[in-house]
Amino acid sequence: MEQRTATIPFDLETAKKINIGEIAGRIVTEKGQNRAEIVYEDNSSNCPLLVVIHSISVSADWFSATGKALSSANRLLLEVPEYTTFKDGEVLSNKDGSYIFILNTHGKYLTSFYASLNQKGILKIEDGLSAWENKIEKYRFATESERQKLVDALKASKEPEAKEYLKRFFGIEEKLKYDFKPFDKVLVRKEGNKKWNISLFAREIVDDYNGLPYKYECSNGTLWDYCIHFEGNECLLGTTENPEK
Repeated sequence: MEQRTATIPFDLETAKKINIGEIAGRIVTEKGQNRAEIVYEDNSSNCPLLVVIHSISVSADWFSATGKALSSANRLLLEVPEYTTFKDGEVLSNKDGSYIFILNTHGKYLTSFYASLNQKGILKIEDGLSAWENKIEKYRFATESERQKLVDALKASKEPEAKEYLKRFFGIEEKLKYDFKPFDKVLVRKEGNKKWNISLFAREIVDDYNGLPYKYECSNGTLWDYCIHFEGNECLLGTTENPEK
């Protein structure tokens, strides 16, 4: 599998480790993406780094500790393996896109995940699992279509964490869906910061544009913006609190 790389801003300590072969990567110039090599460091100077640039005509220049050239508008960058840039909560996939997961950098392994989706469409949300233990180099950033597959699986899941992960990692807040029948005992309120009142459900008034309910009609023809079942939420009556589920 060809190793994917990512270009990141210059960092002196990382560059030194690349320069001596301690970590994988390359120092390159912003212009021309030419390979660069730090050959000398003089900490008494404003531009302490003497860098050899391996282009068609090999040249050298002094650079600051932040990677800016002294005598030109050029700048140093770092090319590193893509997997070294992965952050907590990013969506990754294997080479053929058959295994997709949300990376958990706080887990036991380098490929620990919050949720994963395999080639059979099975969603797993469980602590302590990993895609392939510490073989993080086997994975890449997921494509948009791969991300959407995981989003769809999370939306279809009844696990409480699925809704949490949709909001936390994708910015998607799924509204709770309730199945009401006429004369069901319900709690209702006008706005999200108002107190809950008790009533009897009559019907949903559906928006003709998107087919979603936008008002709830209850006893005596009263209209409400929010409606939840009374059973299981009895403690909310008269409060402004939100239901836990």
